[in-house]
Amino acid sequence: GKGYLYFKDKGYDVVIADLKEDPAELKKKIESIDIIIVGGGDANWLLDWAKKSKLDTYLKDVLDKGVIYVGVSAGSCLLLPDIGLTWWEPDWRLDHVGFGIVDFVVVPHQKESDIQSSMEKLTKRREHLRAIIDFPWMIYLLQDGQAIKVDGDKIEHIGEGIKKFI
Repeated sequence: GKGYLYFKDKGYDVVIADLKEDPAELKKKIESIDIIIVGGGDANWLLDWAKKSKLDTYLKDVLDKGVIYVGVSAGSCLLLPDIGLTWWEPDWRLDHVGFGIVDFVVVPHQKESDIQSSMEKLTKRREHLRAIIDFPWMIYLLQDGQAIKVDGDKIEHIGEGIKKFI
């Protein structure tokens, strides 16, 4: 796709990895690269396959060695402690527990015109979850084009537009 060509054109060696491939082969690929880019889609599907592939057992170690992780949309959710902020309830069977590599939650695709309404809804949702599970994390609202940059203990909300968190 476009991402592949973008990095190839910049002179990078690009390795395509599929979470459905043999977990040992996937691990070898992941341990041989400098940057991991995980695209969007369905966060539940992505989390399920990331765990089936055993990525959750070694990704933190890979990142601790200096590999850069770029998550786009659902790809940003793997590193979170919990992906179920907006949908999870105790009677759901879907796994909502992320890898817990970062100590905050992001909600991507927020529109600047809806920020106040989103903050109110997410605040109520967080309070609901806090009444039924341990949910201590800060929540960052991300507009398209924004990101959370983590460098060691430093966390920075970057990109154009209003930057909000709860």
